[in-house]
Amino acid sequence: MADASLAATMAAMELVHPLPSAMVELIARRFRALSEPTRIKLLDRLRDGEASVLELTALIGTSEQNISKHLGVLTREGIVARRKHGNFSYYSIADEGVLTLCGHVCGSLQAQLEALGELIGSAAPVVSRAANGDDGQAEAHTKEAPNAQEHEHVRS
Repeated sequence: MADASLAATMAAMELVHPLPSAMVELIARRFRALSEPTRIKLLDRLRDGEASVLELTALIGTSEQNISKHLGVLTREGIVARRKHGNFSYYSIADEGVLTLCGHVCGSLQAQLEALGELIGSAAPVVSRAANGDDGQAEAHTKEAPNAQEHEHVRS
């Protein structure tokens, strides 16, 4: 809980620009901790609530050792918290700001992919017409390839 209130306090602080070197290093460490796909999968699962290493191993589909290694990185960076209960350790999100960051990144990627899809979708006929000298035969470039039966009569 102290980590969450510390993160909220830091988020409310006005950042000085240019960023001090120590702050730049902390930011880089945070991004490095988030740069591994297995860690993103772990955070995505932990957004639903705490889980044990065994539960995370089953959900993510890798070894307990691998899950523990990645959880250790996330814990050291203050992103994930660990709670011991008997012989088991349970992990949860310690810094909710990381979920906000992931949400921003996902939203940005989705918008970029949609824009790219629109660009490709609208560019395909233009590229086809340009390649054809825009002589009205663009339809021939978008026509599906003939099937094997159409080729069969040519070979006979």
